[in-house]
Amino acid sequence: MLNIPSEFGRQTVGFVTVTDTGTPGYLGVTEQTRTVVALSGVRFRPLSTEETSGLTSELKGLTTIAGEVWKLTAPAAAASLAAQSTGEIVYDGTTNPVWDDDDNSNVFQIDGFNQPKPGIFGGVHHVTILCLRQKS
Repeated sequence: MLNIPSEFGRQTVGFVTVTDTGTPGYLGVTEQTRTVVALSGVRFRPLSTEETSGLTSELKGLTTIAGEVWKLTAPAAAASLAAQSTGEIVYDGTTNPVWDDDDNSNVFQIDGFNQPKPGIFGGVHHVTILCLRQKS
């Protein structure tokens, strides 16, 4: 029998869903609420030099002092399958990552769509997501 892992690492990230709420105010801007769902058993890391060489020129430009591209490999859970480009990932090295209004150094913007990877017996085995981290 094959031993197929259900975990890809020992890290925990928070999938953040950003929702516009309320009536548009000045210049049509609405208030945003954030909901965080933690997912354990992931591997979250900056892309290596070899991996960044295959990126489009737009993403290569973000891998600078001001920004980094990170790669998330996660089990095929509801949170990872529902991740959208309008969402965010929170990672702070703890088992309960928290989104903080005052400090966004642990916030990563999801870039593009999640990439479900098929399993050998059908279904989805895991999900890969690329994220951008902007440093200030």
